[in-house]
Amino acid sequence: MINPEEDIKCIKIDLQRLKVDYATGLEHISFQEDMADAVQSFWRPHAHTDDSFGSALVSGAAVINSWRRQLDELVMASPSQLEQVYAASSTATNVGGITGTLAQYSSPITNFEISKITQVTEKRLYRKRIEEALRSIDPNLADTYASVSQLQAYPVSDPGRGPLGQMRQVFDHFLDKLAPHDKVRAYLDSLTATTSRSETARATPRKRKRRKVSFKTKIEYFAQTQVSDKNLANAVLESTKTFDSVYSSLIRIHTPAKLGEEKTKKALIQAETLLQLWLLAIGKMPHD
Repeated sequence: MINPEEDIKCIKIDLQRLKVDYATGLEHISFQEDMADAVQSFWRPHAHTDDSFGSALVSGAAVINSWRRQLDELVMASPSQLEQVYAASSTATNVGGITGTLAQYSSPITNFEISKITQVTEKRLYRKRIEEALRSIDPNLADTYASVSQLQAYPVSDPGRGPLGQMRQVFDHFLDKLAPHDKVRAYLDSLTATTSRSETARATPRKRKRRKVSFKTKIEYFAQTQVSDKNLANAVLESTKTFDSVYSSLIRIHTPAKLGEEKTKKALIQAETLLQLWLLAIGKMPHD
């Protein structure tokens, strides 16, 4: 007799095993890349090895050729293996749809939150939209953002440290692109100069302190210079408070204790929500 609850338990166990297996495989691939780099300079003069170089060189060249053929076979087999993974993901999507329909119309389980299914199915699409928007600004910025979810899926003892660190890099890079230091410096100096001229009529003009280039002034700069919609510009200016909280969560990578999966997820959701607002404000993402 089919037992869905038991099947789902086994599915979760299988998925964890696959994550570990694929992660271990990636470590082996990285090791091979390092070894290929290490030995390449020695073998470059012997690209066309034959018997004149001695039996040891010929033997070594044969091993290298065998290594190449092993990898050629893996590359050839990889698409079919990935197709199986993609097919399983399609089945998972189908399961989500079926479960959502049953829960809506004939749920045998009280208080089941259908929104959980929606969040899972829409998360990848949501992240893809952000990635594409960032790519229109800078491909390297998009690649850094894409690595957040990749690292989040990687099975390590402290899974939050890598994703949070990369997301912090996304914000650093984003603000550097949208609000370069020299332009923000000039913008702040121009504001100071304008204010100073308006105060020359005072009997005792106040000496104004030069404002520093900071995350807050960078956000102010791109809100005032690159956002045409007044309401969105105000929303970006108001987001400086949210940014302080979000960035504080992202720099928790420097703490020695484990960061915790739930806190990591919450911090990343807050960061992506803020990022979406900024991209929407500068016209890189459509209104929902």
